[in-house]
Amino acid sequence: MDKKIDEQNFQQKYMQYNLYKQQAQGLLKEISLLNQTMQNLTIAQEVLTNLNGAKKDSEILVPVGGNTFVKAKIADEKNVLSGVGADVILKKPIPEALKTITEQLENLKKTGEELGTKMKEIEDNMRDLEPEIQKMMMQAQKEHKH
Repeated sequence: MDKKIDEQNFQQKYMQYNLYKQQAQGLLKEISLLNQTMQNLTIAQEVLTNLNGAKKDSEILVPVGGNTFVKAKIADEKNVLSGVGADVILKKPIPEALKTITEQLENLKKTGEELGTKMKEIEDNMRDLEPEIQKMMMQAQKEHKH
């Protein structure tokens, strides 16, 4: 086989492998951010579920992160302030806020499944290319020794 064709073929496969590797790294970052967002929404969902039906002026523990809580008194037992993006906060009834969070969690779960599927495809493609690249490298080493 022509050495130039072999070298081009190797470079093409190696570049493709590196492209898959970069895509996998990007997906891992996306998956990590998605999981963090889901975790934050789950905490908000738990707090709102516990808050739903509470009495005005009753004391509650509010998580502030890092397994740390503050004591607070409920000033409005029917509504919460909910961020809707672009630094806009709206007053929403607790059941509506819970519904929104549940929908967001469902959408994020679907997105997570899609990202997981993409990640598996990329890993499969990388796994398919690895033996070809290794074989080409071994062949090149043999030819170099002669």
